[in-house]
Amino acid sequence: MRVYRRCGRCGKKQEFINTGKLRVNANRNRIDVWLVFRCKKCKRTWNMAVYERAKLSKLVPAEYNRFLCNDPELAAEYGNDFSFLRRNNAEFHVKGRI
Repeated sequence: MRVYRRCGRCGKKQEFINTGKLRVNANRNRIDVWLVFRCKKCKRTWNMAVYERAKLSKLVPAEYNRFLCNDPELAAEYGNDFSFLRRNNAEFHVKGRI
């Protein structure tokens, strides 16, 4: 799957690659989780929101542990999830399809 967005460093639309990394930040009982993408050309990173300001109690404990362990399989699942990409207003193209 190819994901595109305007790169702030390149100044134009570029392909962004899923790094397979998840970033987790917590503030009291609220949590933010992002999937990290990187510009294919200049390597600038972009954090795509998985959860923003979510209550920790609302997350499935097993998935939360996978976020904390930076599970590359979970990152790949989110990076290939059409509905997740649409929710984040990402432009994407499936390889091999027009």
